[in-house]
Amino acid sequence: MKRGFKEHKSFCEELVKRRKMLGLTQEDAALLLGYSRATLTNIEKGRQYPNFEALIHLLSLYGMELSDYFSSDVNSSMLKDLKIKRHKEALKKLGGA
Repeated sequence: MKRGFKEHKSFCEELVKRRKMLGLTQEDAALLLGYSRATLTNIEKGRQYPNFEALIHLLSLYGMELSDYFSSDVNSSMLKDLKIKRHKEALKKLGGA
């Protein structure tokens, strides 16, 4: 399987489809996600990419799985990076980094 997103256009189309299936307008979904409507529009049109944590939140809201859109080796790498980032943030809060 190709690394990264499956065909990007189909991913964006799926985001729109899922949002509409949930009966959400772009405005509603953007509010729930903490985005502006313009940002969500750009994501749905493939002109902008959410950061990893925002992507997880977006997929969760829409009932989608990360594994459907990323190959397992990319999943493992990204999850490892996220764990390291959270660990560093926790250390920083404790004054240890």
